[in-house]
Amino acid sequence: MSARPTDPNRALERLLADGYEAEVRHQHLLVHSVPYVTASRAVRRGTLVCTYIESGGVLQPPDNHQVWFAGEHPCLSDGRHFAQLAYESVQRLLAPGIQIDHYFSNKPDGLQSFANHYDKVVHYVGLLEDQARVLQPDATARTGRPIATTDEQSVFRYADTASARSETLAVSPGGRPNSSTPGHLKIPHP
Repeated sequence: MSARPTDPNRALERLLADGYEAEVRHQHLLVHSVPYVTASRAVRRGTLVCTYIESGGVLQPPDNHQVWFAGEHPCLSDGRHFAQLAYESVQRLLAPGIQIDHYFSNKPDGLQSFANHYDKVVHYVGLLEDQARVLQPDATARTGRPIATTDEQSVFRYADTASARSETLAVSPGGRPNSSTPGHLKIPHP
């Protein structure tokens, strides 16, 4: 059986082509090395996470406009609270290897929902990156780091799409190593 052709409109391919450090793990899209400002006005890097549900080989549109974030709580460039990011700070394990610290909710005025994951990610990256660039003009999430694929293709491996939607993947059988969930892309760090 031949491999499924790559769809150029898929968020992951578009993010990688633009130089973002992105991967899909356990039906979640992770974008690493996103610059943000801390309360002490230091520029740090965190990870944006959102569900990335593929069902029957078809990528589903974003199920909401929220994202999770791994890192300190982002602030405005002057260190003040970032009110545009309606949030909840809660550390939790979404799935094996996906630990988050915050939950954000923001969308452009007049937008009911994001049409695709690419637009959703670029929106949130832009909010955080813009503040970081005030302090560090060359701050960017577009690191261009290479992605090594380790996804095993097998007709006997099926993605658990329900657990990611219900946010129970960390405790579901599909979220455990050596289960039926497919492998994931890994980003080599120097």
